[in-house]
Amino acid sequence: MKPNIKNSYLFRISLITLGALAVLILLFLLIFPERWIPGYLLSLILMAALTGTDHYILRRGLLKTPDRFTQTYMLSVIVKLFIILAFMVIYLLIDRSQAVAFVGVTFLFYLVFTWFEVHALKNEVINGDKREE
Repeated sequence: MKPNIKNSYLFRISLITLGALAVLILLFLLIFPERWIPGYLLSLILMAALTGTDHYILRRGLLKTPDRFTQTYMLSVIVKLFIILAFMVIYLLIDRSQAVAFVGVTFLFYLVFTWFEVHALKNEVINGDKREE
């Protein structure tokens, strides 16, 4: 059976990333060009990379050791938060201009990508339970 590309995780995360990129371009390059900072793009790339990597690790853990999924998930959330926090601190030490906007956009990306990740994992757990019946 051939996997449907429209339902694949990578396709959906790519759509979300491209949608967020389109909003960034529209909002900060066309409407408010004076508020653009490179940190927005770096933040988007970091969130997409972290979410994709995190999903791969969690999915592998769910398939190998489903009884330890909760611990793996909580550890991945903590590691992801620390990586994002370290990224924000390093970026803000380098460039403090528009710090509030940078933190706000990064936090918004975190919420969007986390919602997507939880939704995708929930569907995978539910579909996995249906396959076992």
